[in-house]
Amino acid sequence: MSQCFEQVRIGDLVQRRALEGLDPDQAASLERHLATCAECARSADRVTSGLGALRSVAVMAPPWLAAATARRLWVRLEERREARVQAWLVGSSAVAAFVLGALSTASLWAGLGALGLSEGVRLVVMAFAWLLPPAAAVLAFALVRPVNGLDLMRVRNDA
Repeated sequence: MSQCFEQVRIGDLVQRRALEGLDPDQAASLERHLATCAECARSADRVTSGLGALRSVAVMAPPWLAAATARRLWVRLEERREARVQAWLVGSSAVAAFVLGALSTASLWAGLGALGLSEGVRLVVMAFAWLLPPAAAVLAFALVRPVNGLDLMRVRNDA
């Protein structure tokens, strides 16, 4: 009985073909090898028949397990939906903060100039004013959505 040096690779391909399918090039390569190697062809037949036997066995899950699994799937789906909404809110807040910051900076500069303040004073005021819109957006988001169990809208009195 001869030893096939490609047995491991061919075995992997046979299993992948039976479970998930192969791309056309891999399938053609596998078929060529199985046509010329009796040892690998026998092994492929055993794998295929074994998987067929496993697929024909009915597995009954208890009703409580099926219900618990369905509940977990729905909870996970809701968590993912909430994460998408949260990501959208964060991105929207960032864009809004940037736009409002740009608009308010130009307006503040013009308003401070209209008050007759010197350029030095206007620069000092502007150095701190650019922080206000992003800080307001972060605060608004923190008030709307609890972060790691910390809910800023609810004050607990643990006295």
